[in-house]
Amino acid sequence: MPAVRDVSFTVGADEVVALVGESGAGKTTTALAVLGLLPSSARVRGSVRLEGTSLLDLSDRAFSALRGARIAMVFQDPRSALPPVHRVGALLVEALQLHDRRLSRAAALARAAQLCTLVGLPGRTLDAYPHQLSGGQRQRVLVAVAVANRPRLIVADEPTSSLDVTVQAQVLEVLHRAREAAGASLLLITHDPGVVAGHADRVVVLRDGQVVEQGDVTTLFDAPRQDYTARLLRAEAFAATRSEVEPTGPAAVELVDVHRTFRSRSRWTARAADEAVAAMDGVSLVVPRGATLALVGESGSGKTTTALAIASLEPPEAGTVRVVGTDVSTVPQLGRAERLALRRRVQLVFQDAGGSLDPRMTVRQALAEGLRASAATGADVAGVLRLVGLPAALADRYPHELSGGQLQRVALARALASRPEVLVLDEPVSALDAPVRAELLALVDRLRDELRLTCVLVAHDLGVVRAHAELVAVMYRGRVVEQGPAHVVLDDPRHPYTRALLAAVPVADPRVRPAPVPLLDDDAPPTAGCRFRHRCALRAALPGDLAQQCTQVDPVSRRTEGRDVACHHADVPVQRHP
Repeated sequence: MPAVRDVSFTVGADEVVALVGESGAGKTTTALAVLGLLPSSARVRGSVRLEGTSLLDLSDRAFSALRGARIAMVFQDPRSALPPVHRVGALLVEALQLHDRRLSRAAALARAAQLCTLVGLPGRTLDAYPHQLSGGQRQRVLVAVAVANRPRLIVADEPTSSLDVTVQAQVLEVLHRAREAAGASLLLITHDPGVVAGHADRVVVLRDGQVVEQGDVTTLFDAPRQDYTARLLRAEAFAATRSEVEPTGPAAVELVDVHRTFRSRSRWTARAADEAVAAMDGVSLVVPRGATLALVGESGSGKTTTALAIASLEPPEAGTVRVVGTDVSTVPQLGRAERLALRRRVQLVFQDAGGSLDPRMTVRQALAEGLRASAATGADVAGVLRLVGLPAALADRYPHELSGGQLQRVALARALASRPEVLVLDEPVSALDAPVRAELLALVDRLRDELRLTCVLVAHDLGVVRAHAELVAVMYRGRVVEQGPAHVVLDDPRHPYTRALLAAVPVADPRVRPAPVPLLDDDAPPTAGCRFRHRCALRAALPGDLAQQCTQVDPVSRRTEGRDVACHHADVPVQRHP
């Protein structure tokens, strides 16, 4: 059966065309066909033309010479796309000299430095390996490689799907800045309606390998002809918060002044000493039984470390983590039976469902192993699959034979097999398209109510948080800067960082164009005063004496208007986020 059929569309000069559709619709297959990167077993018929050149008629050698020079690709996963053994500078020099043999190494290095500046990376990035960079920095490196030779067309395949809102906004800003500098057109594959509305000129909608609708972005958002298009573009338009009643009752999860530090050696600065990174710096949280707490913040803010601490997989250096009545710091001293009992009561769903499942085991074997390990009674593989809405026929499939949504449901089924009391979900839907994301989150909500679960949800999508969590904690550089009921924090944020996160959320309305986003401060946080002050829009508007307080005094969390906020000037009136 063809993966795509009769797909026809054009990308004009200096135009941004968004290619959208559910998982399996044929978006990536179409992009790989344009770039000549499909496997040799694939048969491609039809015509692909780039400024009059028939790409399908080119030899492998001719296509290789064109790829990177006239047409370039920004892949979804920079960790897979960037060779781990080469420094960034070497990657950029290779990309430049590959298409211009006369270019000297010195000239290529100078051009590489210019490319780093173009995409908002400091010069020292040239000496860094990919693993030494954050996710947003790695994605910016991919953009720099793509535009290095000023191509005529850039194909970007879900370039921001796993990034938090501020880094996503920055990468998209960088991509458009680099595209304009190169004079290129852009074919943007995405599942985010806000990204489509804010960055595309036209939209092509794919379903089951066929184009079902295409047109200018405003027309498709205002009056889509297909119900499928309307559902796709509005799947994440969450109308209301899950609840406006602050949950109370005994705590299922409680963290008190928790600290966790990691050390890493800097290889691209003059400093030789180990650098301490505070992933958790005095984190305090309470999650009542039956409630959902969302942890939000940028990459590196400490969300995942906090989630792992709750799941007793990352022991704290100081402070207390108490889960369902057990202090997890005492887990190493517990007997085997007590440790297993705690594991059964607290389960974790990882971000990468495919990576968390053994590729050599069928779904049946993976779930059966979980059932045996947890000594669950009265549970069977078919019953657990039925619980998450999967047919029993999938039990004999391997992970690579499942879609992204099916993989995440299997991971959820494995976590629920032991009938836990606390479920920790680390970015469970970040890589899924909008309709599948909405279905999976609705499933989690239903199961939470039916099984009386307490949930801790790590998320970077604030729309997800608003619709599926009663409580929210906003983290920045290892600290909770604002926390409280979700509707209070998100409707009337008091910390400047929370306001910045909300301002960066793409709006699914083509008439609302995103404002330029300043680049992140990637240096170490200040040792004194507020660690957010260098990026704080509020501090820039304060008089000198009040601004000096931010420089000299580290703010402590205090109760303000129904939430806890760590800001000296949380009561200063500002224009509210729309």
